[in-house]
Amino acid sequence: MYKHILSNGLVFDENKNIQWDFKNFVTIGLRLKEYEWTFEMTATFKNHLPVTTSENAHTYNLANYYYETGEYKKATRLLNSVEFTDIYYSLDSKAMLLKIYYKVEEEESFYSLVSSFGIYLKRNKLISRDNAEVYENLIRFIKKAFNLKIKLPYQRNKAYFDKIGILKQKVSETRKVANINWLLQKIDLLLNKD
Repeated sequence: MYKHILSNGLVFDENKNIQWDFKNFVTIGLRLKEYEWTFEMTATFKNHLPVTTSENAHTYNLANYYYETGEYKKATRLLNSVEFTDIYYSLDSKAMLLKIYYKVEEEESFYSLVSSFGIYLKRNKLISRDNAEVYENLIRFIKKAFNLKIKLPYQRNKAYFDKIGILKQKVSETRKVANINWLLQKIDLLLNKD
């Protein structure tokens, strides 16, 4: 359906803010693992974005493509190369960077971002309290998961796995967590490491 809408130009109405359609197209394309189509679409779509939002929208979505295809250096480079002016792109880009640093175990970058992201959430008055809470919970739980992950090679006792189980339960009970499904998958991976 999205391919049909896009190929027939049905989304490109001059009176419509299409940057969020763009993000939806990329997200769905990546979830369906339609990587080639998604990559080509990001180049095509960029030319239709309003000048005021094109850099944010294109950079974020291309970084998301690289993240999902495992090209973490390219994704990181893109996310660090632009100052996102849109609050939602800014929040999502910081969350994506946390996920990348978690994956590649970049300890210094991870902890630095945890600190700066927390400050950003507290100081930025444009972020609603509900939105801030969702990302604060992500920071809190991903930091605990990361601490457990980097200790995994050294601790495989019952107490260690009990901590992972407790973390999973707390995340599940909290529910108001950005990227909760991703986080629960990573916690499950820690639980299943033998």
